[in-house]
Amino acid sequence: MAVADGGISMEARKIAVTGIEAAIQFPDLPRIRTAPAQNVRFARAAMGAIEMTDGRFDLQLESADTLLVEKGQLAWCGGKVDTGFLRLAAGREDYSVSLYCQQLGLSRLLEQLGAVRAKGTGTLNGRIPIAYQQGKIHVDDGFLFSTPGEGGHLQITGTEVLTRGIPAGTPQFAQVELAREALKDYTYKWAKLGLASEGDDFVMRLQFDGKPAKPLPFVYKKEFGGFVRMEAGGPGSVFQGIGLDINLRLPLNQLLQYKNIVNRIQ
Repeated sequence: MAVADGGISMEARKIAVTGIEAAIQFPDLPRIRTAPAQNVRFARAAMGAIEMTDGRFDLQLESADTLLVEKGQLAWCGGKVDTGFLRLAAGREDYSVSLYCQQLGLSRLLEQLGAVRAKGTGTLNGRIPIAYQQGKIHVDDGFLFSTPGEGGHLQITGTEVLTRGIPAGTPQFAQVELAREALKDYTYKWAKLGLASEGDDFVMRLQFDGKPAKPLPFVYKKEFGGFVRMEAGGPGSVFQGIGLDINLRLPLNQLLQYKNIVNRIQ
């Protein structure tokens, strides 16, 4: 059985797969069982803003209601992802698989996950365990980290929601404002990204160790107990290091909430 330039579309869930190619052998017809290691490819797959390309999977149809995915590989955010072993069976509603990620572009990853607007350099590697239970997808303590000894540079904007709900003029507001300003042009030595599900929410924990590429328009006020934004035209302050620890909470409806902002400033 051959498939050329196939496609799948599920408009309601914003899912689309294009450029499907396959050549499947059934050596035991009329028995519904394929030969092992049958290759299926796709050119592009998208689910909402998440886009993957160049997918390749080795699989075997073991029976009319059981499909074995032996291994898979695809391109995502400029890097590649390898999938583990997975057996799909009719009537089963509980699955788990691990995604092994190499050299994923950090800025592209942040944008695709709907967190912020970002551009820059730097890649992440690691493992993302995914479970499918009762019609919902869960991430179980995934962890991505930058290559040891290789930092990067980020320019992150669209973070106005970080200060939503925080009273202006408070030390907490000033601290978050400082973090927002630092992320507009930030060079880091290392980066970590934790991924996990909490109820119906998807939580991303971003950790950086680095410093702003330019002076920031803030000065330290002893009586305030922290940094405050200075008036336009001033020289600003040069920071030798600003560590950032940021939790981003994304509900399933893709509305963003930002909580638990912590800055470590030197």
